[in-house]
Amino acid sequence: MKIMDFWLEMGADGFRVDMAPSLIKNDPDKVETNKLWAEIRNHVQQKYPESVLIAEWGHPGRAMQAGFMMDFMIHLGPDAYSAMFFNEEGTYPRDSCYFRLDGKGTPTNFVKVYMQNLKDAAGKGYVCVPTANHDFQRPACGSRDTDDQLKVAMTFFMTLQSVPLIYYGDEIGLRFIPGLPDFEGSLINKKYNRAGTRTPMQWNSKAGAGFSDGDPASFYLPLDSSAFRPNVEAQVENPSSLLSFTRKLIELRKETEALGLDGNIEFLYAKKCAYPLVYQRSNGKETYLIVLNPSGTRQKVSFDYPANVKSVMPLLINRITVKAGANQLTIDADGVSYSIFKLNI
Repeated sequence: MKIMDFWLEMGADGFRVDMAPSLIKNDPDKVETNKLWAEIRNHVQQKYPESVLIAEWGHPGRAMQAGFMMDFMIHLGPDAYSAMFFNEEGTYPRDSCYFRLDGKGTPTNFVKVYMQNLKDAAGKGYVCVPTANHDFQRPACGSRDTDDQLKVAMTFFMTLQSVPLIYYGDEIGLRFIPGLPDFEGSLINKKYNRAGTRTPMQWNSKAGAGFSDGDPASFYLPLDSSAFRPNVEAQVENPSSLLSFTRKLIELRKETEALGLDGNIEFLYAKKCAYPLVYQRSNGKETYLIVLNPSGTRQKVSFDYPANVKSVMPLLINRITVKAGANQLTIDADGVSYSIFKLNI
């Protein structure tokens, strides 16, 4: 607690707790674990009421019971997040995932688990869906390597009814680096190497990428060796860059209540091995439609659903059309596309 007080006095906003449920051993029902976190939560909140405690627990309902305000929906727990983003290029190898060009992924398990997590956390705290973390691959991984593909993924993260967390570098498309040697325990169970997502942040195009003026050969982990590696300096003034796009999404979310934590979410089209992914955000006053097609195998995918919509206004549009007809909306989405529409109902 003294250490936490020190950092909160220094201006830290809070703490992200690694492996939060495992702090006390031989506690299968988490009775003593919950007591400890409750004590810490009470201490921190009394002294720093605006601070936040985020758990790496993987079960929001259990994390809230222990006193955490937020919990990650990530690789821990049910196979849901991984079914959306993990492919054979990095950790947790699989044949396919939903956010990949081959169009063979399935979103149904994610939707099921995600909606249950929202229900478990309701009134107690918040679910967090991060772009990545230090234990698994980034959005920019393997064949998911273009700005358009990463913009589809970022639109997804920033429009869910949960707290979006951006792992450092994902806002510029920092790449998961495969094939790195096992370094200080980065190789887990001889199956996957976490080092590929822990490489230095790339601030500029200099030899050390602005991470350090030292010799890059002496870095804790190596830089991305690509001649075209992304960096902040090149993207900050470019209106079409992934960084500018991410900032635009953040502003849109802040300015639009229905796209934030107070807006409900309803998945309108999320079927096995089917695209696009379509969901609706609404707060009773305004309604927004999000359409995502990360697949690149088809020229166009379509979806119709019954709705009484007077008009459709695009807020963020990329290669997707939505037409309001007689008691029906018709959605046409080209490959690798994303859009956000405001519906006048």
